[in-house]
This record gives sequence, C-alpha cells and structure tokens, in this order.
Amino acid sequence: MSNLYDSTQLVAEAGGNFDVNAFRPYFAEDGKPYISRLSANEINKLTPEQLEAMAQEDLALRVNNATLRRDEWKAFDDQLLPEARVRLPFTQSIISAGLTYSFDGYSATTFSYEDINDVGSPFLGMEVTQSGNSSAPEYSTKTLPLPIWMEDWYISDRKLTMSRKLGQPLDTTRMEMSRNSIDEAIENMFINGTDNYSFDGNIIYGLVDTPNKISVDFGDSDKNWAASDKTGTMIRNDVLTMKQELIDQRRYGSYSLLIPTAYETVMDKDYDTAGASVQTIREAILRIDRVDEVIVVDKLPANTVILYQKSSDIVRLLQGMPMTNIQWQAVPMGNHHFKTLEIAIPQIRATQGGYKGVVVMS
Repeated sequence: MSNLYDSTQLVAEAGGNFDVNAFRPYFAEDGKPYISRLSANEINKLTPEQLEAMAQEDLALRVNNATLRRDEWKAFDDQLLPEARVRLPFTQSIISAGLTYSFDGYSATTFSYEDINDVGSPFLGMEVTQSGNSSAPEYSTKTLPLPIWMEDWYISDRKLTMSRKLGQPLDTTRMEMSRNSIDEAIENMFINGTDNYSFDGNIIYGLVDTPNKISVDFGDSDKNWAASDKTGTMIRNDVLTMKQELIDQRRYGSYSLLIPTAYETVMDKDYDTAGASVQTIREAILRIDRVDEVIVVDKLPANTVILYQKSSDIVRLLQGMPMTNIQWQAVPMGNHHFKTLEIAIPQIRATQGGYKGVVVMS
C-alpha cells in the first residue's frame, strides 16, 4: 500500500469526528504498521490470519509508525471489560437498568437537552366545533459540560522489548489501576457531583447536591439509622416517608434505595428485636411495594440515604465515549505513553413544572 497516513490527517479527513483508531496503531503480522477501520472490540475478535487479510484487502490503513502489536493492544483492552464496574454497584445498577444514553461526546464540549411543560386540558362537548383553551408547548433548553476522564500511564521501551524477546505477557497492572480509578471517579461524581465543576457556567451535579432533589430529615427526632435506639420499624417508616414524597411528585416507582457503607450491617439486623418476626430490616424494606433494591454505595456520605425512581427521565448516565486506551507521543524517549479515556457524566432531571424523582434523607 503506497499511501501512508498520520493521526492528524485521519481526524481531518473524518470531518473532525474523533476516530479512536487513529490513536491505536498496531504492527500486523507482516511487520508493517496499520490502523484499523474497525472498532477495538471488532479487531480483537480477529485471528492473525484475518487481520492480515484485512490489511491486504485495504480494509486497514498503513501508517507511519506504531508501538504495540495487535495482541498487546488486546491485553490492555481486556482490562476495560464491563465487569470492571461490578464492585461499583450504583453505576452497575444504572447500566443494568438501561438508564444510559450513548452518543459521540468527543465532538462537542457540552450536551444540550430540552424539557417541555404540560399544556392544555381535555373538555367535554357535543360538537367538534366547540373550542377549548388552546396553547402551544413551551420548551426549555438545558446544558451539561462534557469533560473527559483521563489517566496517563506508560510502558518503558526496555520492558516492551523484554516482553517480546522472552515471550512474557505484558504487565497490565498499571492499566487496571487506571481503569479502577476512572470507574470510581465516575461513581463518586454520580453520587456527589464534581465540587461544582463548571464549564461555560454549566455544572455537573450528583444525586446529593443536585437542585433536582427533595431533601428531608430522618424521622424520630432526626435519629440516623445507626443510632442505637433506632428500631427497624423507624427505619422502614423513614423509607415510607421518602416514598410518599415521590408519590406526591407523581413518581410512582419503581424505586431504588441507596445507603452508605456503615448501614450495610444495620440492614442485616432483625427487624423485630422482640422476636416476633424472623425477617431482617433489609427484607422488611424490600416488602414495601415498588422498592426493588437496597444498594450499598461506598461513595455515599455518612448518614445519608437516597430513594429515587429508576427511570431515564429522572436519572441516566450519559456515555459520550466508552473507556478507551490510546497512544500518544511525549518526551523523554524510551517510554511509550498512553492515556485511558472515558466520557461519562450523570444527568439528573426534573420536569419543567418542578416535579422531581430523587429524595435525599440526612
């Protein structure tokens, strides 16, 4: 293949759209550097023979240089599998419930969306010529910043050469640490916000600090759930109080209850200490209609619990870029530099009329 490309050309020829493959060059079996027209997931499923055939059929582009072989990229990409979030239960529950929205977030620095007011009301009449109160919907535009979560790491040229010469697998520990730190940062942002991170006056809020929430106090003279004299009945009544707040907001479930780490063992206590019931406090809470789950969230502040309606019009994760590894050039020479990237931010909404779907008790 006679035409050689670099990353700048490839991004420019794509009309300015971000093509992650432009930053993931690899050495094929023929010893020449390429970038793929396929995604990382697609290319990692190919055998070396299929990859070589793809290059020969002009389905890959020759580039000036590369650092990693295909199997080495795969070793790092394998650390980015969805199972990485299993220990971050809130984010995992959002993804499992389908409360996500995926789009190309790299080509914009903000995400805009609209809400609409309730308009009109039906009326009774005998003739279709009768007129009611006609009105047009009113739209309100809101904007969220789209920052990129990033972590830098590198491989020394010497370690890379040793791995290839001795046939030893690459050490992916640093990659795994980057993945975990970004995962934890996203979960923390979804719960606590980003210390009022602002871009062009637009702020990313979490469940705790969002203005689109209802704040209530613990019941029974503001006793938190770890108080020695807080009974299972009192805790269940607190949950019922939060549920009623959501019903008053026309949010009828289903609901998810989030609790901090210190309350996990509280949930395992007997609901009735007199022995009249054999169920735990957790089981008693889950018997409340439409309360589907109790999730322990390590990032939740102490003595703070949240009940929210699990629907995408209330809470969803905006996924502007899946977690991705890319290569970049930097000095000093002798090190091969990489970045792990992801665009993922929370979107917590209320209606234009002010109806909310999140209750925070503290």
